[in-house]
Amino acid sequence: MAGKSRKGVCMTDVMTDKQMEFIANLIADKFDKCLSLEEVKREVQNIRYMVSGDYSR
Repeated sequence: MAGKSRKGVCMTDVMTDKQMEFIANLIADKFDKCLSLEEVKREVQNIRYMVSGDYSR
């Protein structure tokens, strides 16, 4: 399926600079309000959870 990333499968779609900028801004916004390293660690886990597509937890 085009655009869907799965482990072991190469994506054929190339991201535009604007899409990369949008994603970078979302990530930056996610960390912007973190006041401690523990909050940063928690947000990293949340981002990994969101991109994994595994919502079983």
